[in-house]
Amino acid sequence: MLDKRLNIGVFGGTFNPIHNGHLRAADEAKRRLHLDIVIFVPSHVPPHKELENDTSADHRLEMTRLAIGDRAGFEVSDLEVRRGGNSYTRDTMRELHQTYPNAKFTFLLGIDAYKDIATWYDVESVLPMADWAVLLRPGYEREELDKPLGRLAELYDVMADGSLWHEESGTRIYYLEIESIDVSSTQIRARLETHEPTDDLVPSAVGDYIRKTGLYES
Repeated sequence: MLDKRLNIGVFGGTFNPIHNGHLRAADEAKRRLHLDIVIFVPSHVPPHKELENDTSADHRLEMTRLAIGDRAGFEVSDLEVRRGGNSYTRDTMRELHQTYPNAKFTFLLGIDAYKDIATWYDVESVLPMADWAVLLRPGYEREELDKPLGRLAELYDVMADGSLWHEESGTRIYYLEIESIDVSSTQIRARLETHEPTDDLVPSAVGDYIRKTGLYES
């Protein structure tokens, strides 16, 4: 595997819980960006997001593994959970570059995470480590999409396809409109707290795990 130049997607998040929308978005990004694999990386402690319900990293990692199962082209990494502490993307990408020295990386993130990107730890070092695919629903205006970069936008040129190009590192930021399921982890947790069904929102193995462990019960 290490001898081939792989195109690897890195999908980081709390996955609290992982749901069908995550899987649909990852599958579409994999197809459109011609990625060989997508690695899901559940965070240990997200630095920019308060973890609601205090769901342990081990539970979130296990749910991610169950959701992926034996799906071709999807993998799960425990590197942030194993590393412990705050899950900084800089440290994660450094470790992935060491593990896959010949790979080309594309980091997948939702629009909510992208809105905070200028505040990420050591973001000026992080951005050149990979291409970036911002996953969003149709309807966002261009000016709204560029705002999160702030002063960092000066480092990029706008390409004909609408992506941003960082000449020095050769990396890009793509904006991908994803026709995905209209669902969020917040919505799922709210349903679970009131004992409403979520079978249409999460993979069956994840639903079974949540019921077995009693996660998210009020």
